Amino acid sequence: MVVSHDRDQRIRWALPLYHTLVGAVAEIEFACDEWLWIPMHWAGKQVPCPGDDCPFCGVYSSRLRGFSLVRDEKRLFLLELSAASEARLRGLLACSDLEFVAGLRCEVSRKHMRRPVVIDPVSITAPARPVQFASEVLSNSVAVLLGWPTRLVSEPMESWATRVESYAQRHAEVALRAIEAKA
Repeated sequence: MVVSHDRDQRIRWALPLYHTLVGAVAEIEFACDEWLWIPMHWAGKQVPCPGDDCPFCGVYSSRLRGFSLVRDEKRLFLLELSAASEARLRGLLACSDLEFVAGLRCEVSRKHMRRPVVIDPVSITAPARPVQFASEVLSNSVAVLLGWPTRLVSEPMESWATRVESYAQRHAEVALRAIEAKA
């Protein structure tokens, strides 16, 4: 069986989304100090907004979704948060002596399935296992999650963002056709 190099790369970058069980409290550690923000439309499922000429804009509202790398005691995950949840975290950090850096330990909870994830900062420690090339890991993991091409080696983020616009546009058009076919 021949496995393509692209498929191998996509498997390499595939990280699961971090899920918080309702009623549970877990501790996570941020593995990087950055967020990747993607505008998303909700149309029965999340559809990334490609920006200009988006078929969903004007029909469905969009919200920013932020992605960052987190680690529990076992493995690395993608954490997806709303802008409001991230702003709450930043506000709590501003009121404490903590800052958003790799190694920030937080408690994560969710009181109800339809409620947002609550993240409360606990402490900052040296990252348990530092993530090399965290920016590349973050962008490529989000790319795999959304079905976009991954970043090329040493490709600037701006160049990659421009390159994925056509993929986001095509995905939005396909999603809209699927919704219209159901109607």
